[in-house]
Amino acid sequence: MKGDKYCVICRAWLGNYITGETPTGTASYYSLIKRKYCPTCKPWKRKKKRDTEREQQFAILKDENRELKQMLSMLREENERLKG
Repeated sequence: MKGDKYCVICRAWLGNYITGETPTGTASYYSLIKRKYCPTCKPWKRKKKRDTEREQQFAILKDENRELKQMLSMLREENERLKG
């Protein structure tokens, strides 16, 4: 039907923005237009976003750790050179 919105992941019917009908009652035109996910898929999508952010943060920390190890190694070599 014209105006129907479906979940982009599982294709569940979210409602009709023309009539305002939803599976749980009625909703405004604008709230239906911006909906992309059903209540079942929405937490999964949030989890995926959190996982991606965590992976990016992990990569940053890994690079920082590598740089700190290199700096520590250089300082130890400098210390050994000054002692010896």
